[in-house]
Amino acid sequence: MPKGTFFILFAIPLFMKIYKLILIAVIALTSTVSVFAQKYGHINSGNLLELLPEVNNADEELVKLRDKLFTERDQKMAAFQEKYQKAVQSLNSGELSPKQQQEMEANLRVEQEAIAKFEQGIQNQMGKKRQELLGPILEKVDEAIQAVAKEKGYTMVFDTSQGALLFANESEDITPLVKAKLGL
Repeated sequence: MPKGTFFILFAIPLFMKIYKLILIAVIALTSTVSVFAQKYGHINSGNLLELLPEVNNADEELVKLRDKLFTERDQKMAAFQEKYQKAVQSLNSGELSPKQQQEMEANLRVEQEAIAKFEQGIQNQMGKKRQELLGPILEKVDEAIQAVAKEKGYTMVFDTSQGALLFANESEDITPLVKAKLGL
């Protein structure tokens, strides 16, 4: 058997085995890299919300409620001021007995506390109404964002309106996609 034949008989199968191992390693590395390849997106939900007509309607309704509640509060405060002024006049004129003076002070204190509670109630009512009106809108936007993220294969989507994202190199703005999903 010639010398070259021996080399060919053993070298080619060895080369084929090495080639197969290299090919398997490349395929494994490529599939691992594709598994770890992540797609990031970002959106400014604040800007998006400004475009929704439902948000403008909710804002108008909240302004109406606020104005109504503030008007009621102002009326209560004006009535209190009037009673207070009358009490001061009565006190200065000396027409009140010490017992009447104590009763008037107690009544004014109770009324003042009621006004303070009413003001706290305004904040609670406004918060509840805001949640009632904006909750479904925010849920609708969140569902649209989630749908776009799933459809387009995003691993993560950041909201830049919250100021938490400091850097976005390989991130895609998905606002146009979410706008389309919302029909804007």
